[in-house]
Amino acid sequence: MNSSKRILAYGDSYLTGYGVPVGKNFLALLEEKLPQVIMSRGENGATAEETWAQILRHPPREGDLVLLHFGLNDCLGPMPLEGIRARTQEILGEVEARGGRSLMILPTLPSMVGEEELSYIAAYISFENRLREFRSLTPGYDPQELFSSQDRYYMDGLHLNEEGHQLLAQWVHGILVEDFPEYV
Repeated sequence: MNSSKRILAYGDSYLTGYGVPVGKNFLALLEEKLPQVIMSRGENGATAEETWAQILRHPPREGDLVLLHFGLNDCLGPMPLEGIRARTQEILGEVEARGGRSLMILPTLPSMVGEEELSYIAAYISFENRLREFRSLTPGYDPQELFSSQDRYYMDGLHLNEEGHQLLAQWVHGILVEDFPEYV
C-alpha cells in the first residue's frame, strides 16, 4: 500500500462510538484490520453542516479515502431535507475535488419501539419518514440489512452497542476489500 494514502472519518456518534468502551467502536475495530491509522473527526451529535465544517477545518487530500456517517441528527432537526441533501452533495463534491474518494455509510433506521417512546410516536414517525427520505436521496453504502434483528445491536434504539460496532466494522472492511483494495 502507498503510505501517502490515508483514511479519514467525518461525521457523528457512530464514529466516536457513543456509549461503547474506548477501542470498541467500529473505527477502532476496523483499524485493527488495516495497515494504517484511521484519522477520525467524528463528533457526537454532528449533522451534515458540522461534518462540512469538519472537512473544511481538516480537509482531505489527494488519495485519501473519506468515510462519512451522518444524517440521523439532521433528520431530528428542522433543516429541510433538500438542504441536508444539498450539503451532502457539497461534501461529496469537496472530497472528489480534492482528489479523495468517499465511502458514505447511510444511517440505519432506528429501533425505538419501547413503551417510553410511545408518547413520542408522532415525532418518531416524522423522524423516521425524514430519515427514510434522506436515505433514498443519498448515494452510499447501506448497512440496514445487517441490523435485521435491530434490538440486538442497539443500546438505546439509536446507537449501536459493542456487537453492532463489531458487525459494522466487519461489513465496512468487506467494502474496503471489494471496492477500495488499495487502502487494505
